[in-house]
Amino acid sequence: MRIVPLVALTTGLVLAAPVPALGATDHAAVSRQSSALPSVPQDVTVRATFTGVDLTWRLPVDEADSVSSFTVSRTVGSQTDTFQVFRSGPEPFGWTAPELVPGATYSVAAATADGLGPASAPIQPAPAREAISTAQYRRNSDGSGRWFLSQAARDGLQLVPFAPDGITQSGITDVAASVDGSQLAFTQGGASIWTTPANKPNGVAVKILDNSSGIKMMAWSPDGSRIAYERRTVTGDNCLEIVAATGGTPIRVGCGMVGPAWLPDGQTLVVQDAVGRPLRRVQAKAAGATLLTYTGTDRASVPVVSPDGRWIAYSIDKAVAVIPVGGGTPLLGEARGTSLRSVAWSPDATRVAAIRSAQFAGDSVWVAAIGADGKPGPETRQFIRPEDESIFRLGWHGQGVKIELPATTLGPSISVPFRIVAPQPGQTASCQLDNTPAAACVSPYKKTGLTAGSHTLRVKVTDADGRAAMATRSFTVDATAPVAKIINPTFALTKAGTATVTYGATDPSGVASYDLRYRTAHYNGTFGAYANPRIGSKLTSLTLNLAAGYEYCFSVRARDSFGNLSGWSAERCFARPVDDRSLTAVGVWNRQTSSQFYLGTATATNRPGAALTRTVKGKQVYVVATRCPGCGSVQVFYGGKLAGILYLYRPQTERQVLLALPVSATAINGTVKLVTRNSQLVQIDGLAVRKG
Repeated sequence: MRIVPLVALTTGLVLAAPVPALGATDHAAVSRQSSALPSVPQDVTVRATFTGVDLTWRLPVDEADSVSSFTVSRTVGSQTDTFQVFRSGPEPFGWTAPELVPGATYSVAAATADGLGPASAPIQPAPAREAISTAQYRRNSDGSGRWFLSQAARDGLQLVPFAPDGITQSGITDVAASVDGSQLAFTQGGASIWTTPANKPNGVAVKILDNSSGIKMMAWSPDGSRIAYERRTVTGDNCLEIVAATGGTPIRVGCGMVGPAWLPDGQTLVVQDAVGRPLRRVQAKAAGATLLTYTGTDRASVPVVSPDGRWIAYSIDKAVAVIPVGGGTPLLGEARGTSLRSVAWSPDATRVAAIRSAQFAGDSVWVAAIGADGKPGPETRQFIRPEDESIFRLGWHGQGVKIELPATTLGPSISVPFRIVAPQPGQTASCQLDNTPAAACVSPYKKTGLTAGSHTLRVKVTDADGRAAMATRSFTVDATAPVAKIINPTFALTKAGTATVTYGATDPSGVASYDLRYRTAHYNGTFGAYANPRIGSKLTSLTLNLAAGYEYCFSVRARDSFGNLSGWSAERCFARPVDDRSLTAVGVWNRQTSSQFYLGTATATNRPGAALTRTVKGKQVYVVATRCPGCGSVQVFYGGKLAGILYLYRPQTERQVLLALPVSATAINGTVKLVTRNSQLVQIDGLAVRKG
């Protein structure tokens, strides 16, 4: 057995950490108080924090009045270390160790002047699943003191230093736990922010912000990527800032606001007004605007949002109050005669812990259950500190769950992964979307057919022993499809052999791809099936070879980045004329060739009564013709009925002119006939039919 320097507690359980080491006690030198050895101490309990051990016990049944000290034994394999604790203060008595020794068991024996009694049965503490972290201050007998980081087990009665030494054991004035319980942020002297693993002994601390001042009241964003904090500037202003959890340049949300708490959307914060006006909901960005004022929360302080995203707990008039996240009537808990310094939610969102501070008494931690309606129940004191100690800012955290939301805006079909921080045998997960019943789930959580608007996903992880932790994320669903359209061509007819079709769409979330289709029809036929030259393409144009005598009708649809697919747009149609050689000539006509003509040919006459005919199907007919000073006119017949007269006179010669023939009240399905009216020149270059 190895004898380790002995540790005493001057006030029994009240001190949560060892005072400076003392030498071993010589029991023979102690005045004889009893003739028998004491029996085994009662109610020996060993609790583990994430980084240390909390051991408590009560006096043995026999020789209790004669007990002067206790010996704590820590055994690992064949090695046993012993620690002496002198009896002081009321029951229960306690001992703490700021380190976890793997596989260690602990026992306690009571000692009188006659010697050391039998030890309790060895106990190996169960691994920690939850802890309450806090910044702790302890004054020394000479008036000096120090701030350091401590943890208490979920049901612990003592505070255990977070580490035996190092950066967390000097100048720590504030602490905040990440939503998933895996990280702690702490300040050193209010001038710098550090992060460290919350559930790993001797984890490496990383400085993410330095050369600042007045930092306190930190809060982690739901995704763990940012830390919001209150900062009192050198000019005395109370301002709110946000810094990345990996470090960088902070942004300032605004001044005149303090005590930030993140909402589940990760885009907004609940803050308290610096001069006691109501709580506000503000945008978590530079110069963030106020989005909501919480009526009935005047003089509220230290707000904190529940892990299920439903409630905001805060301190007011020496009581804990709870209000719905969306606003409503605050519900008050017990009003005690001691002021509240900090409020924290349990990882399962069923309880609230608070630090109460009283003059001429030590700080204490109280816990109240929160009803399904948000009403705080009666408070129960978990532990109290001696008068020469202070504790500040609770962070109640467990080995919980993190929802890894891919974005703040999602589509109607979601796939949201979540990660359990420390998976355990027998652990189960349940998911709840909005107010639907919770159900067993696995990562990723998938759901289809979500409606547009705001949604909230809650994931609850429950251990085999019933302990639970929750995570909540809110997001917006974009279920609105893009608006797609054909942009060009704007013309109805083209004589060119190619045409470039351009198209596009508008959508707030961005267009991911397009489907383009078109159909064609011969001038005397009907439309055929659609061709699809673009499917799921990011391209926004298509150049197409055009055949003479055909009409082309294009439409487009678009899908956004969330898969929302628009309907097909209205068709944009255009036609390329057929050559004049496709018209049947009746009477005297002259077939001409020249590069000045459409497709190099034209059909001309100066004889009255000459005719050109063509059987067509469509809504409107156009001719390609020459207009000139000596040009005449033609009569237009649809199905043998006169539809109108086309005049070709112009002061200057114009070739390959597209001219619309008179519009028919009904679809044209038959012969179009052009008949010259006089002996003036008529030069026809082609014919086009529009169906779309």
